[in-house]
Amino acid sequence: ACVGVTVHTYDPYDFCGENGRTEYYANSNAMKKDLSSQFKDIRDWAFDTFIPVYVGEYGVGRQMDRQWDRDNEIVREYYKFTANHFRESGMAVAAWDDPGWFGIYNQQ
Repeated sequence: ACVGVTVHTYDPYDFCGENGRTEYYANSNAMKKDLSSQFKDIRDWAFDTFIPVYVGEYGVGRQMDRQWDRDNEIVREYYKFTANHFRESGMAVAAWDDPGWFGIYNQQ
């Protein structure tokens, strides 16, 4: 039998959540250090168990009246770092892209 695990991450929610703040991190280096620490458990678990992990959702959201807060370098760096971190660990990833709070691509 084949087994795989799907996980979602919106951590830290004070940065990633719809009411999050980009100021949560002082800079991108602080963000990368924190995310590496937060992602360590799932990475270690995947290596220890040899069970494939798919990160099926991750992203940065903002309520509709604060969408402008997502258009900055630290948010772009979050997406790049998270995708690369998991891919380098052998995990597949998919950013959550809805037409609302977590929209990445403006279809209009």
